[in-house]
Amino acid sequence: MRGLTIGFSIKIVLFASIVYLLVLIPPGFILRVGIIPLFSQNFFGLILGLCFLLADLWVFLLSAILIPGMFWRVMNLRYTGEHVLDISHKMIRNWLTTHIIYIPTAVILDLFHLYPLKAIHVRMFGGKLGKNVVVGGLITDPSLLEVDSHTNIGGFSIILGHAVEHDKIVFAKVRIGKSCGIGVRSIILPGTTLEDHTFLGAQSLLSKYKIILQREKYGGVPAKKIYSPSE
Repeated sequence: MRGLTIGFSIKIVLFASIVYLLVLIPPGFILRVGIIPLFSQNFFGLILGLCFLLADLWVFLLSAILIPGMFWRVMNLRYTGEHVLDISHKMIRNWLTTHIIYIPTAVILDLFHLYPLKAIHVRMFGGKLGKNVVVGGLITDPSLLEVDSHTNIGGFSIILGHAVEHDKIVFAKVRIGKSCGIGVRSIILPGTTLEDHTFLGAQSLLSKYKIILQREKYGGVPAKKIYSPSE
């Protein structure tokens, strides 16, 4: 990547360090309070201490979602368009900064299939999700995702809002309609559109800028049409 200097690397690491230190403050306080009952000499103290530890875990997850998300919104780190991979461009810097504060939590939530928390996480980073959307996969660029209501994104699938092509990077929105199904372990590339009531089969690869029309079904690598209501 052009223009990737030591100075910028230090700045982005310091920024991420500040964000994650702030993430640790709320659960750290609960942890300190919760350790006290654990060292008591009775069963009630042990149970109370374990409850504190469980609460600490949930506070940590919420902090890891909300605090980086608030930083992202305040700093307006959105990115779009097509650009040369040059760190001097604001969009490239926004993309790198977003990933360093978004991806670690996204991977943890995806690993443990914490779907409700994943939906909150995606929304905090600019994703648009309708009602009753199940986010079962890894969303790499949430600000470039729009999903309508009652859609299911299968587990271990990946939706990308960016693609590197030679010395350029392309950022493009992925739009998914309502009542759609994305099969497990599928990969969706940027610029794609899935209209209402469409289905993408398991372990499929949907190419860039591909459009799946209403009620069509696609599958395979690369994904091809396997059903159309008009045929």
